[in-house]
Amino acid sequence: PRVPPSRTQFVLSEMSTPIPPTPTDLSEGGTLAIVFVTLSTFAVASLAYLKFGTLDVSNRDVYFAARNSQPWWSVMFNFFSATIGTWVFIIVPEMGTYAGSLGIIGYALATVAPLVVLDLVAPYMRRNLPQGVTLNDFVEQRFGPVMHGVLTICTLFNMFIFLVAEFTSVGGLIQVMTGLDPLAPVLGVSIVTLCYSSIGGLPVSLMTDNVQGVATIALVFVVCIGI
Repeated sequence: PRVPPSRTQFVLSEMSTPIPPTPTDLSEGGTLAIVFVTLSTFAVASLAYLKFGTLDVSNRDVYFAARNSQPWWSVMFNFFSATIGTWVFIIVPEMGTYAGSLGIIGYALATVAPLVVLDLVAPYMRRNLPQGVTLNDFVEQRFGPVMHGVLTICTLFNMFIFLVAEFTSVGGLIQVMTGLDPLAPVLGVSIVTLCYSSIGGLPVSLMTDNVQGVATIALVFVVCIGI
């Protein structure tokens, strides 16, 4: 009869079995190269959009409002990128960890609810202030300069929190995925974004939001398939 191998023989056999190689992480230089090539691509695309696009950003109204110049899907991706963006990779899993499915549903409803309100209120605002650019213009006309000042302070505070959250999300993603110090990529993102937004105004920002929206949705599908 065949004698079963002893425990020592089994351990030695396991130790001698070759371990398949694991995929290696990208080097620091390779990761930074990918980040800055992506940023350069956005910068070049923005310049090309300004050069060959049909909108004249030297016009003040086009630069600040891009009024009646965008199709519905462009506005949709803009709102998606502005309200969710990279948060979808951080906040949603965190909410699911702490609060489960109900937390994810609640977060989704809380994110969409302001857009529904805006959809109901925006036609009224446009009828009464057709040349307005922002909510601040409407508040100034409707409630006076005092409320306009209060809303301006609230808007600046909200945008500060928004930018901190966005840069934190970008830095967190880079650190989790690559293990690198996120300072250099975050500085690169902020500088490139500031440059093309200053030059091209809202039309260029909408164009980059469209790209970001499509890329984010595609990456979500890739992550779901991978999981």
